[in-house]
Amino acid sequence: MLAYYDTSKGVRIQCDASSFALGGVRLHPIAYRSRAITPTECNYVQIEKEMLAIVHCCKKFHYYIFGKPEAADSDHKPLRALFTKPLLSAPMRLQTMMLRLQPYDMDVKYVPGKDIPIGDAPSRANLTDSEPDIEPVMTNYIAMPPDRYKQLQLCTASELNELHSIIRK
Repeated sequence: MLAYYDTSKGVRIQCDASSFALGGVRLHPIAYRSRAITPTECNYVQIEKEMLAIVHCCKKFHYYIFGKPEAADSDHKPLRALFTKPLLSAPMRLQTMMLRLQPYDMDVKYVPGKDIPIGDAPSRANLTDSEPDIEPVMTNYIAMPPDRYKQLQLCTASELNELHSIIRK
């Protein structure tokens, strides 16, 4: 049963990933969310799926959690350790997901799976949509004449050459 949103209560979400779906709930149950995993995401290792579940929930519950200290419960213990290390120590795909979580004041907590049945349920009885939560970097292409494109390349190269020489020094 859903409750009314109460700003005086703490912000907590429970997230979980199964082999075929992601799910989560904004607690004092305000909202539930789930989605199927895309064929590409099926190839992710479990820690990546669990992180993707957190990203998915943060994206969907943005208006409830943005600007507030938040706790995210996950039944995947390695995630907790991942958030205590520097960003560069994580694999590239996890870094991308962690960067998506930067706007949030989040504390990821490990909770055994048997203690988060509310967060687990949407990942088992998921909605059929499978819209990815992380969009490709380049989604739009700009059409321009070849001479203008060449001019843009030259201007970019001259700017980047100076930066490149500074970095090499």
